[in-house]
Amino acid sequence: MDVDSADGISSRTTPNGPVRLAVLITCFNRKDVTLRCLEAFSAQRLPDCRAEIFVVDDGSSDGTSNAIAERFPEVRLFTGTGELFWNGGMHMAFGQAIAEDFDYYLWLNDDTILFESAISAMLRIARERQQNGVDSIIVGNTIDPTTNQHSYGGVLKGRGIKPAAFRLVTPNPNHAEACDTMNGNCTLIPRAAVLRIGNLDKRFRHNFGDLDYGLRAKARGIAIFAAPGFVGECSRNTDAGTWKDQTADLKVRWTRMHSPKGCPWHEWSYFTRRHLGRFWFLSAISPYVMVVLQSIRRGLAL
Repeated sequence: MDVDSADGISSRTTPNGPVRLAVLITCFNRKDVTLRCLEAFSAQRLPDCRAEIFVVDDGSSDGTSNAIAERFPEVRLFTGTGELFWNGGMHMAFGQAIAEDFDYYLWLNDDTILFESAISAMLRIARERQQNGVDSIIVGNTIDPTTNQHSYGGVLKGRGIKPAAFRLVTPNPNHAEACDTMNGNCTLIPRAAVLRIGNLDKRFRHNFGDLDYGLRAKARGIAIFAAPGFVGECSRNTDAGTWKDQTADLKVRWTRMHSPKGCPWHEWSYFTRRHLGRFWFLSAISPYVMVVLQSIRRGLAL
């Protein structure tokens, strides 16, 4: 079966019995972080749910796979090439799980530490909406344990002349909030969405794949909601050492920008052309123009 598309996956009515949940994780050379994530997941209260964990270790050299196999023998381990990055690793894990046709699929970053009842709460929301005839992706908001600020979760697309100005949806403690798309740190995807959307787009290597998936899902009639409150902790990535770091000179920033973890032109332009309307090209060039202008201002200020 081609796991890049929904072709060949037959429709079915979920039988009575426990929900089948596939938990999808990719990791690289942060063994202790990955083990903490798995420990937190193992503490989840999951009544009426049978979870199977798929982990893609993208060629770690720090003993990650051996440690997982020893402490969590139930985890299904797969090995990457060392060049998969987030989207590539999640594409591999997702593909393995799609082939086995689960009821729900959970994207989980290995630096996300879930609260004890997180997944049961997300599953409850998803099942309630499904019973009301609304197939929905449920996004878990995370909080940065150092700053106590909202770090990842549901996302709104920019409006008007700034369609690329994506921003987080402020968590509501009492009810789910509608979103346009999402960060992939903790995201519950129902089988109905996979039937329509299939896997992550493998043209992305690290960034944009989660945002792209959500936008494609919404365009195909799948609702996206951020669960109430926070489901766990995840530190927000800083700009330091990235292409957004304004303390670096233009040459360094430009090199970082075109790296797999940056904003490589062939991926970003593909994303903007797909999702940001007929004036997509203006959005496509805007980050590159911004980096040049910031570097010029920095040079003038020195």
